Amino acid sequence: MDERSSEVDERSSEVDERSSEVDERSSEVDERSSEVDERSSEVDERSSEVDERSSEVDERSSEVDERVFERDEQVHSPFFDRNLSNMTLEETAAQTPELESLTEENLTRGLMVLANLDSDLARILETLGPPPIWSREPGFATLLCIILEQQVSVAAAKAVFTRLCGVVVTLTPENFLRLDDAQLRGIGFSRQKILYCRGLANAIASGQLDLSKLEKMDETAIRTELKCLKGIGDWTVDIYLLMALQRPDVFPKGDLAIAIALQKLKGLATRPTPVQLEAMTQHWRPWRAVAARLLWHYYLSNATAKSVTVYP
Repeated sequence: MDERSSEVDERSSEVDERSSEVDERSSEVDERSSEVDERSSEVDERSSEVDERSSEVDERSSEVDERVFERDEQVHSPFFDRNLSNMTLEETAAQTPELESLTEENLTRGLMVLANLDSDLARILETLGPPPIWSREPGFATLLCIILEQQVSVAAAKAVFTRLCGVVVTLTPENFLRLDDAQLRGIGFSRQKILYCRGLANAIASGQLDLSKLEKMDETAIRTELKCLKGIGDWTVDIYLLMALQRPDVFPKGDLAIAIALQKLKGLATRPTPVQLEAMTQHWRPWRAVAARLLWHYYLSNATAKSVTVYP
């Protein structure tokens, strides 16, 4: 009886030990279950972050689509649809030959390129339409008139030039040289401009300068040739190249009206200097003369100071 009681006690002890083991394993299971729950919670949090980021991506994608749509609307404007429906951007961006002159046809091509390069220029085009091609007859009379326009308004220079043409019916270098200082001052010439215009007339009359040959020369050679004369600098050469010879990539960086127009157009705090204008317009090559016409077009539509020189 004692032996059986002892066996029962031993078995009861074994049961207790096994029960303890079961409890320990149950505790381990609970801990692991807790870890699984924590990891599941982390997965849910990360999934939520992914959803948020996906939502942000969708919003940004929507913004991009809107901007693309706006750009497409701008490019497919009435001006472009009317004039450039059969022209691709690659075709319009083709480089122009160095000595090519502007025509109505390639002016339109240049406007298309510039509108795609610069949204501010595109805005001018959409608001005001294309600028006139604006041209002057190459020769002595035009170059003399440009000299008169230095540092004064177009209106003032035009008044002097009109009086000159009333005195000299056929304005040639030889006929101009027949006028003395008193006559020229009476017409409205300043002392300096008498000197400059006489120098130009003498150079042509003596054969030192042949303006007809300039049409076949490159821009650098023309600039060198004309700047040999007193009173002719880069601005005067630029206007002659742009207006008389219709070169497509000339940009008069010393022109005040263009500087004012670009300052207003780009919202600049200060008026850009000639050096800054040169740097700012490099990406408009080879159509900077077309860009200049757009800026004059814009300036004329906003001009309030009539004393500023504007072309034509």
